[in-house]
Amino acid sequence: MQSIETWVRDSEGFRVRGEQVTQLETFVDAAFAFAVTRLVVSFDAMPDSVAELYDALRRLPAFLGGFAILAILWIAHHRFTE
Repeated sequence: MQSIETWVRDSEGFRVRGEQVTQLETFVDAAFAFAVTRLVVSFDAMPDSVAELYDALRRLPAFLGGFAILAILWIAHHRFTE
């Protein structure tokens, strides 16, 4: 494992993440990918009737809210590790 002093940094002092990705960063990225996949899979199938479509549309705000929370957390993590 590299020490903090040997990390490659850009002109603004941020660590260039693409050069040396740590195991923790890879794990967190995979965890977020798994969470987003579970969120998408939570929608079972295409609705067959108008009633099922209405039911699916009622769940859309919760889906978008969950996706937004995951995106905000991932962006915060990405900025923190820079």
